[in-house]
Amino acid sequence: DRAITMFCGVVSGVVECTISLCPMSTIKARLIADQASSQPRWSGVLQPVIDISREDGPRGLYRGLQPLLLKCITIQAIRFSVYDELTRQCRLRSTDQGCLAAWQMLGCGYCWGTEP
Repeated sequence: DRAITMFCGVVSGVVECTISLCPMSTIKARLIADQASSQPRWSGVLQPVIDISREDGPRGLYRGLQPLLLKCITIQAIRFSVYDELTRQCRLRSTDQGCLAAWQMLGCGYCWGTEP
């Protein structure tokens, strides 16, 4: 059961990183570098996406994927495992046949969702 939870965290980290985090981090870094130049090319967010895709191809949006992927996989695997263990411990101590109260679920979610 814990291996499944950790696997779900790993899959979540991969999806998070490849769908949103890596492209957005690349765009953010390129925008910051562009704004620091003497003649900025971009003023919005859409134009850098178009230009990066045109100049470097779609792979240009995924520069730096490997280290970011390792970070996301590790964080999500830990988060999922912590949340699962917290809810398991709360259910063991629950007097309501293993059902958790709303405040207990919120507490587990809070501990799960906070960044180290």
